[in-house]
Amino acid sequence: MLFTVSTRLPHRREASIGHSGQPRWSLTMLAGAGALMAGSMGLAGISQATVINHANTTTIYQDLFNRGSSGSYVNLNGATPTTDNYAGAPTWTAYYDAASAFPDVYTDGTQLQMPHPDSTQVNAILPFVPQDGQIYDLSAAIAYSNTTATANWTALGFAEKNDYTATGNSVATNTGWTTFNPASWLLTRAEVDTGGGVQAFLGVSTANELGSGSGIGSSPAVNVFDTYDIVLNTSAAAWTTTIYQNGTQLGTKTYTTNPTSIAWVGVGTIGGVDAQVQDFTLTDTPVPAPATLALFAVGGLAILAARRRQRSA
Repeated sequence: MLFTVSTRLPHRREASIGHSGQPRWSLTMLAGAGALMAGSMGLAGISQATVINHANTTTIYQDLFNRGSSGSYVNLNGATPTTDNYAGAPTWTAYYDAASAFPDVYTDGTQLQMPHPDSTQVNAILPFVPQDGQIYDLSAAIAYSNTTATANWTALGFAEKNDYTATGNSVATNTGWTTFNPASWLLTRAEVDTGGGVQAFLGVSTANELGSGSGIGSSPAVNVFDTYDIVLNTSAAAWTTTIYQNGTQLGTKTYTTNPTSIAWVGVGTIGGVDAQVQDFTLTDTPVPAPATLALFAVGGLAILAARRRQRSA
């Protein structure tokens, strides 16, 4: 197993493999173990860090939105994600008006289409409840086929409730993303004049913003996909949220009250903008408990001591 000392869970994760084909122990892991042990012993000058076993990362959800084809759309509501490892293998709940000429949230073989019929606010969500001691990475690539000069945006993140009510074959309540009580979420703006393309919030709704109201990150270009990551770290007593755009960290913030009411994860749009989404993914990496870390620390220090004895011999 490979352990590294990190404060962030990278979007793409690969184990480090030795020439024998077996995972190798890294000096980073050994140093991290020593730091953890030293920190627990109160030794000055050495700080503790989060230790992540990247080999233990699992995919909870991934949807490549490759159902259907151009001109032959597939409604997202009721569809099963490409990878669905959540308990009960739930399906998408997405805006859908059976009276419309085409589904309002649909896949076209390569991506998720979220158009704006009559400026309707459309959303798509999956069940999800976070647990303590984990690092969750929610990511998606988002693009726009148009930009506007008004307050229009696409949201990605976690939410506390499902504000949709199904009626017959429709899930057609015209309700915005913020009515889902989002927490740990971001919005990417489609305006051409905002001066910043991303806003992010701890929540609930637009409370506890990361950065200023003028926006952070870069503004989108038409038909260009930007990748966004929301890293929700529940491994400490106070949870944290960190936001990335195309691999660049835009901000991080610590909760004063953890959002333990989160029950959903998804995307949404508002206003007169047509959004496309690719590769919606939620992964989970457990963080070892303190007792487990102590065992790794003891082993790491023992190996380091043996290496010192070999050098001095």
